[in-house]
Amino acid sequence: MQTELVAVPSQRFLEHYLPFVPAETNMEDCLQKLISEGLVVEDCHDGLSKYSWTSYPDRPSKITSDAVTAYQPLVDIYRAVSTPTINKRHATCAYIQHPDDARVSNPSGSAQSIDAFFIPLQSGSTSEPIRTTNVIVNARYQLQKNVESVNDNRLKLLSGVMHCMDEDLRRTYIYSMTIEDDQFIVWYWSRSHSARSHPINFDLKTVLRILVSLLFATEQELGLDPTVQHRFDEQRRPGCYVYELSGRYFKTLESLSTHRPLAVAGRATRVFRAVEVESFDDLTEKGPTKLLREAWLESIADTENGIQTKLFA
Repeated sequence: MQTELVAVPSQRFLEHYLPFVPAETNMEDCLQKLISEGLVVEDCHDGLSKYSWTSYPDRPSKITSDAVTAYQPLVDIYRAVSTPTINKRHATCAYIQHPDDARVSNPSGSAQSIDAFFIPLQSGSTSEPIRTTNVIVNARYQLQKNVESVNDNRLKLLSGVMHCMDEDLRRTYIYSMTIEDDQFIVWYWSRSHSARSHPINFDLKTVLRILVSLLFATEQELGLDPTVQHRFDEQRRPGCYVYELSGRYFKTLESLSTHRPLAVAGRATRVFRAVEVESFDDLTEKGPTKLLREAWLESIADTENGIQTKLFA
C-alpha cells in the first residue's frame, strides 16, 4: 500500500481515475444545455468558438470577496448538467451546497465541515442533517490561495473523507473536489493509495467532463461495494450492515474492534459480532452469532485462512 498522495495531470486523471469518460457528443449536449440556460457564453474569434462560464468572466476572488456568493452559481450549473441523458445514463446524484454550514452528521453526533456534497437521488429529504452514509462525493470551496488557507481547506476536506471511509462500511474509495479561487482539483481516496489532479483553473470543458462523470456514475463506480449494504433493522435498532460472502449473508450486530487509521490508506481492520440472515432484504436471523473480521490487505498478502492453512499443513 502506498501512503503517499500522487499528483496526476488532469487528462491522465480523467482517463485512469474517474468513473467513466463521457463521449464528445454527450459533452456537446451538456454544453448546449448550459448555453441555452445562459450559464455558458460562446465567443467566436477567427472562426473558432471559445466557451466560458457566464458567472466567471474572471477569477472568483476578483468578482466578490464573499465565498458563499462566489460559488453559488455552481448550484445552477450542476442542475443543468444533470438534465441530459449521458451514454444512456441518467444522473444518479443530487448536488447539495451549504457553504460554511456543517450539515453532515456522524453517528458520534459530531459534524463535518463540508461546503457541498453529492447525495443519491433516492436518499430523501435534505432539510435535516445529511447522514455520512449518504455523502457520495464531498467538496470544499474558498477564495484564498495562500499556503495556510489552502492547507486548512484540504485538511477539513480530508477529515470528511476519513469520516466517510471509517463510518460507512460500504466504501472502497471516495471522490472529493476542492476549489481555491479558480483552482479546481478533483481527488480520489482509497485504502491502497490516493491521487489528485493537477489544478484545472476552471477550464470549462475539463471541469464539465469531471462533473458529468461523477454525477452520472453508478454507486459502485463511486466507490460503494455492492456486496456490503446498509439496512435498517426493525429488530435491532439502529441500522446495521449486511455482508454477502460466497452467497451467504451476515448482519452486523455490534462492533467489537475498530482500528481507526491516521491515514486513508491502510488495513482499517474491523471486527464485528454478526449473525447469518436470509438476504439483504430479509433480515431473519438463523444460526448462532459469529465473528466477522474485515481488513484491507496487500494484493500479494496471505489471507487469514491462507496463513492458518500453511501453519497447520
